[in-house]
Amino acid sequence: MSTREKLKKIGSLALGAACVFLVFKLISEISGSPVEAARGQETAARSSSNPPRSSKPLRKEISKLASADPGLEFQALKEYTTRPLPENTRDPFDFPAPPLSPTQRGGRGIAGGGIGAGAAPAPPQISLRALGYSMREGVGGEAYLADSDQVYVVHQGNLVSKRYMILKITPSAVEVKDESSGETVHLPIPQAE
Repeated sequence: MSTREKLKKIGSLALGAACVFLVFKLISEISGSPVEAARGQETAARSSSNPPRSSKPLRKEISKLASADPGLEFQALKEYTTRPLPENTRDPFDFPAPPLSPTQRGGRGIAGGGIGAGAAPAPPQISLRALGYSMREGVGGEAYLADSDQVYVVHQGNLVSKRYMILKITPSAVEVKDESSGETVHLPIPQAE
C-alpha cells in the first residue's frame, strides 16, 4: 500500500469518527443525554396518551434565559409553556360569499328615485354573479359566472342552466336575459385591484 492510500484511509477514518461524535453530541444536546432520553421514551410508552412534560429541559432553558435577560417574568413563561393549545374548530376551506353590488341585491341608487318615488317593479331575481372577464384569440370575450356552487365560462349567445341567455359581454358587465320571465339584467364584473 502506498503512502497516499494510507493517508486517504486514515483521513476517511478520522472524518467518520468526527461525524459519529458530532451526531452523538447533537442528540445529547437535543434530548439532554442519551440515557435520560431512553428513560423518557420508556416512561412515555408506559404512560397514557397525555404524558406529563419533563420539567428538566424547561428548567435548563429558563436558566439560559435568566442569564441573558434578568428582567424576564419566569412564572408567566412557565405558565405559558405548560398550557395546552386550543382546539381549532374553524374550517379552513369555508369562505363567506363576496358582498353583492347594489344592482345584484336589487337596490336602486339615488338616481333611480330613492325612497318614496312610488312603487317600482321588483328587479328580476337572477341568481348568477359575474366573477371575471377575459379575452381569448379567435373566441372573443368570455365571462366567468357563478350560480350557487357552479362556475360557468360563458360566451355571447350561450344558454346557462337552461334558463339564462348571455346577450352581451363587455369587460365591465354581462347582459343576461332570463328566458322564463323575459327580463334582462346587467351583471357588473368586479374590477381587479
